[in-house]
Amino acid sequence: MSRGGAVTYRGATAAAVVALCCGAGFVFGDLLTPLAHNRMLPWIVGRATGIGAFVALTALTLLGLVFRRRAGTNPKVHPESILRLHVALGPALVALIVAHVGSLLADRYAGVGWAALVVPGSATYRPGAVTYGMAAAWLVMVVAATAALAGRRPVGKRWAVAHRLAYPAFVLTWVHGVLAGSDTTALRGLYIAAGLAVGVATVPVINRRSSPQRSGVAGS
Repeated sequence: MSRGGAVTYRGATAAAVVALCCGAGFVFGDLLTPLAHNRMLPWIVGRATGIGAFVALTALTLLGLVFRRRAGTNPKVHPESILRLHVALGPALVALIVAHVGSLLADRYAGVGWAALVVPGSATYRPGAVTYGMAAAWLVMVVAATAALAGRRPVGKRWAVAHRLAYPAFVLTWVHGVLAGSDTTALRGLYIAAGLAVGVATVPVINRRSSPQRSGVAGS
């Protein structure tokens, strides 16, 4: 595939992912609170985009883990296809995070002001949960920025090290979603499924990284 075709493919995939995640988020929001003529609309939009961002981050993390596990093997799904979808999800996730934060800042009832973006515990609404979310958002932005600059100065090959921040970003996002949402009980299945899926997908990667060390110890 040509470079232009790859860019078009990533753009189309990212647009489709954003649409699907936003749609899923609004479905959840609509089930919880009627959207029409509701003064809580900014909050509902913020919660919907937050759920969409969580779904996108979960998919992004799972695809990254699957790619690492299957790279160098001969699976039914080519690793390059997994990688392209993984890359396309990045802009979708960033867009959803920006929409999530922007909606909450626009909501005068949310208790999340500009200071909460940089000062831990400054939000009046569940400050601990909001702090976890903002820390996760900053980590995601670092991962996205360094990945976009991979191979270029001043990032170079250091993007791979920064990419590992995706793991704590997922954990912080999971904790943020569970603690910040007033609808956590209704979304319990989503959080459990996402946490289990990422946890199970992480095990083979950890075993793969530790197996050469075990072999070296056994042969020493």
